[in-house]
Amino acid sequence: MFVLSPQMNVDTGEARHVPLGRIRHEALDSARLLATLGVIWTHVTEVQGQSYGAAALGRFGTSYYILLAIFFSVRSRIARPLESMSTVIKVRLRRLMLPYVLWSLLYGGLYIRYGLSIGASWHDMMIWWGPFAGTARHLWFLPFAAFAGTYASFATRFLLKMSIPALATLFGVSTLFWYWLFDGVFFFALDRPWELSWHLHRLDRWIEEVPLVLSATPAIVLFHKAREVRERNQETEFMPRSFYGLFAFVGFCLVEWFYFEKAEVLRPFTGGESRMVAHTAGALLLMAALLSTKVSWIKRAAPLARHTYFVFLAHVVALDALSPTFHRMSGFGTVWFSALCTLGIYVLCAAVGPIVKKMPGLRYMYPGV
Repeated sequence: MFVLSPQMNVDTGEARHVPLGRIRHEALDSARLLATLGVIWTHVTEVQGQSYGAAALGRFGTSYYILLAIFFSVRSRIARPLESMSTVIKVRLRRLMLPYVLWSLLYGGLYIRYGLSIGASWHDMMIWWGPFAGTARHLWFLPFAAFAGTYASFATRFLLKMSIPALATLFGVSTLFWYWLFDGVFFFALDRPWELSWHLHRLDRWIEEVPLVLSATPAIVLFHKAREVRERNQETEFMPRSFYGLFAFVGFCLVEWFYFEKAEVLRPFTGGESRMVAHTAGALLLMAALLSTKVSWIKRAAPLARHTYFVFLAHVVALDALSPTFHRMSGFGTVWFSALCTLGIYVLCAAVGPIVKKMPGLRYMYPGV
């Protein structure tokens, strides 16, 4: 049974077992901080006219968020194998879709107010709104994360029955197939005018992200099964796990450098943001975090990521409100100014997050409540 994970009792020095679903990975939280800064960086640099390559540096952020949703869904299913899918769906609806509706209403109201002030038509104000997109450019993530988590929970029940070699084979073969099918066939076959006319904007983004969900789910199940086998057999490590985490992080940095250098070159071939590169970076960051759970300075960064989900949702409000002021400031359009704006927006939203969470009328805008 893959439901327990050993931890050391600090008082007795003896191993004890804790339900897997209750273990807190501070390194995962610390990496979420980096991912959130990446998302804000991408939006800030796009608004401030930075290069496409510079904006691409932050695109790993949503990939990491999706992988994290899958990781926690798999872990929850392993810890609670008898939990019904109806319960899983209800939890996803409350934690993700309710904030999606509330934030869509908020952004919609703000954009309608602005549109009316400049004399825009209702058609122009709502042309990019829809069920896959919400009313703002980043809200697509919430329904997609709900889908990703639900699928991972459902698939894990069957994947756990497979052997480790079978899972490894499935991951290797299916990953190539899914990326070819969705990125190479469906993405280019989608009729963009039809998509826009039916307000299905961001369906193309969903198509780009689905291969990550389909390929990452067996990979994360494989990780859990391999870890349990190693711990059960008390296998010794060739070197400290954090060294492997360092190798993964170096790989993440190299992929990011490649993305920065080649993002513009790849656009004609991929037809979009070359999401498979961002997926690779996000996967390497997740791997680095999972392998660095015992690194003290990484753990100390975890509290800074306490309100990252709220920051992710609120940062576009802050960016839209502050952009006219930023535009008049010295240094606007430079890399260092964009970096300062990114940090400033994060700090502002992180300060507002706990206030919103405590207010009865607004707390449901906070994801996970």
